[in-house]
Parts: sequence; C-alpha cells; structure tokens
Amino acid sequence: MNIVAEFIGYFKGGSTMEKIKRASLITLVTFLTLGLATPTFAKGDTLSTLKKQVSHLKSTVKGLEKKISVLTNDNKKLTAEIKKLKSTNSTLTSENKALKQKVPTLYSGKVYRDGVYLGTTNFIKRNTIDYVAVNSFIPLITEWKNRNFKLVGSSQKVLDLGVAPTKEGKINLTNLKPYNIHEDHDHTVYFRKDFNYFTINNKRFATGIAALSYNGNMPYVEYNLDGKYKTLSFKEGMIPHEINALNDGLISIYGDENNIYEGDMMSYTDNPHDVTIDVTNVKILKIQFMVDIHGSYSMGYPAMVDPMLTPIK
Repeated sequence: MNIVAEFIGYFKGGSTMEKIKRASLITLVTFLTLGLATPTFAKGDTLSTLKKQVSHLKSTVKGLEKKISVLTNDNKKLTAEIKKLKSTNSTLTSENKALKQKVPTLYSGKVYRDGVYLGTTNFIKRNTIDYVAVNSFIPLITEWKNRNFKLVGSSQKVLDLGVAPTKEGKINLTNLKPYNIHEDHDHTVYFRKDFNYFTINNKRFATGIAALSYNGNMPYVEYNLDGKYKTLSFKEGMIPHEINALNDGLISIYGDENNIYEGDMMSYTDNPHDVTIDVTNVKILKIQFMVDIHGSYSMGYPAMVDPMLTPIK
C-alpha cells in the first residue's frame, strides 16, 4: 500500500511536464523489464560447469568452421573441375560429330535399271555424298566383270575399265574384243591365242593379227573404236606359217568403210615395216588381208603385229 501510495504520490506532485517525464521513465523501465529474456539454468548447474560447456561449444564451432572451410575449398575445386569436364565434353562431342562424318557408313542395297532388278551392291555414305562399291556395282551395269577392271593405286586415282593402258597410255588392239570377224573357212583369222608368237623375217613379236588369204579371198576383222582413238601404230609383214603358203601379201585398213591405209605388197624376206595411221573419229575399224594372186593357187599370211591404239585424251 505504501509503494502504491508513493507511486500515486509520484504522479500527483510536480508540474505537468515533470509528470509526463516520470510516466515516460516508468513505461521504459517496464518495457525493458518485460522484454528481456530471463536466463534459466538447470538445477545443480554451476558457473564452472557452464564455462566448460561454453568452452566445448566454442571448440566444436571452431572445428566445424575448419570443416566448412575445407568443404568450401573442395567445392571450388570441384566446380572448376566440372567446368573443365564440360568443356572437354563439348570438345569431344564436336570431334565425335566430325569423326562420324569422316567415317563412311556401309550398307547393302538393290540396283534397278528402267525398273528391272539387276542385283545388289554396297553403298557407302560419307558426309553428304553417296558412293557405290565398284567391285559389285560395275559388273551390274556394264559387260565388265571383276577381272576386266581395277582401281589403280590411290596415288594415281585411276579406275581402269576393260583393257588397262600401257605406261605410255596406249591400248593393244588385240586386247579389245572384235566387233566382227569375216572368214571364208572355219578358221582363217589368227590372234595371239592361236600362235605362241608371230615371226616376221626371223623377228618375233608377242601380239598380232594374221590371216590366211588364198586365191583372192580377203578375210577381215572389225573393231568398234567408237571415235575414241586418234592413232593406230603397228608393224606389218608376212609370216611363214605354212611351207606352201609363201605368196606376197598386203594389208588394207578402212575407217567407217573409207580406205585410210593401203599397204604395199610384202614378201617373206622383208623386215617388219612400221606404220602409223590417223583413226580420229573412226567408229568401225576394218583390217583386211589379201595375197598377190599368181596362177591358179596362191596362199599367204599377211600379219599386223604389236598394234597399239592411242586414246583421245
């Protein structure tokens, strides 16, 4: 009661301004007293025990701070490593894409001509370009089989179809397939397969064309040059194939039925004679053989040896 009375009296005395100051002070003290948390302690705790606990907590916090520092550094390293790996992965992805474009894809497919099935071949895809395997494709679309074409080393970058040229770029005429052979009897035109070699005045030649001509008959052989060659070079002479076939003879050559070469009469004692003729634009080449007629019976073997065609480049 005395405290209350004093408190009331505290407000009663003094001027209005002093009363306001005293009221404000009491309000502040009350706020501070009620707003501050009052620490509590477990029963039996002493100041020494609390100090030990605080010290232990500080030590634990310090240890955790060290671990956090280590983990933070590790995280930085891992972040940098992840960034590096992402960059490497991006590079490898680009390289893999480039390699996929370089490495060809091989697959088998069917080949048709005008809707007619020809067979199967191997297709090769590289980048955006499609290729076919020549060893399985060419035999389907041409008359050439595997033995008739070959891919010359990558340094030359050449695909030879049919007859392969010599180092000088020429083609032996006897390696081409004749377009037509005219014979009066079963076998009067002879090629390399018929003779081991051709002999003209004791000189031997490995390749050639000879024909048995007698009593005015004129056997001949034709080749389809298709206008793809410019010259024909060869040696001509008479071969002593039979003892009783020793008449003189000659060779005539026609290009599309036009006479482009008329040889002189040759005897068996003549040396081989070199000849070069122009066959530019000639499609059908005709080589005709004949002997000089003496009496009722004349027979001989005019021959063309080592005939070489020069292709138009």
